[in-house]
Amino acid sequence: MGAEVSMDELKEFAKKEIQNGFKGKAIVAFIDLLGFRHEILSKWDDGENHPLERLMKFKGFNEIAKQKAEFHDFQDYEGNTIAKIQYPEIITFSDSFIFIQPLRDETPDDILFSILSVCSTIFELWKVCIDGGFTIRGGLDFGEIYHNGRDLVGPSLIKAYELESNIANTSRIVASENILTLIRSNLNEANPITKEYYRRFMLNDVDQLIILNPIVMYGYNNPEDIANSIKKLEEMMNNTSSFKLKAKYLNLIARLRNQIDPDNDFKIYNAY
Repeated sequence: MGAEVSMDELKEFAKKEIQNGFKGKAIVAFIDLLGFRHEILSKWDDGENHPLERLMKFKGFNEIAKQKAEFHDFQDYEGNTIAKIQYPEIITFSDSFIFIQPLRDETPDDILFSILSVCSTIFELWKVCIDGGFTIRGGLDFGEIYHNGRDLVGPSLIKAYELESNIANTSRIVASENILTLIRSNLNEANPITKEYYRRFMLNDVDQLIILNPIVMYGYNNPEDIANSIKKLEEMMNNTSSFKLKAKYLNLIARLRNQIDPDNDFKIYNAY
């Protein structure tokens, strides 16, 4: 027989666990590496190109960047800092990345830049993954979540995961209705410079879903980096075994090749 545990002991344990973690509203992203499960199954014993080592490099990039930078620094046209937002919490599971950014301030600018801090972290991961031979897809939500560094649960995690697994389909990051509502309800009260970021960071995709604008991951005027990424994405696409898998890359390649960079009028942030 094992140890006897009373319901009172379990109740006290649960209470302490919840108190020692974070439980509240946050911006949450669920990001998955496209094609990595196949790599694990087919190349686990590949000594020169081991998928575990490649995965740890991707995970390490975000952790090292977070340690070095600590904050995302947002600037105006003259290069003056107008907001410094801490990196989101980064939790990894297998080939998935979860980013969690609690709202530390309720001002419109802080809320909007907190969203952009998650987007910027996704762009950093996306770029290093493409350089390493993979791309990503994901979902971005705002809502309740609990985590303590080991356990992770909440409505916003479920919503972000469902966007990634059921809605995104191709290599893109889809914003939820909750995110659009949060953006729309704060834009009118925000600094004009804050609004300018939202002309560029997101766009309306062909199926009317709002997605992160992949061009942003390259900054401004980096045609060589973009060309290199297109080449890597085409190699990934050509190495897949079916048209259904190849289609996951087409939209991203087209956007990078055309360098679509919208000047949004903010109507795209109306909820679905």
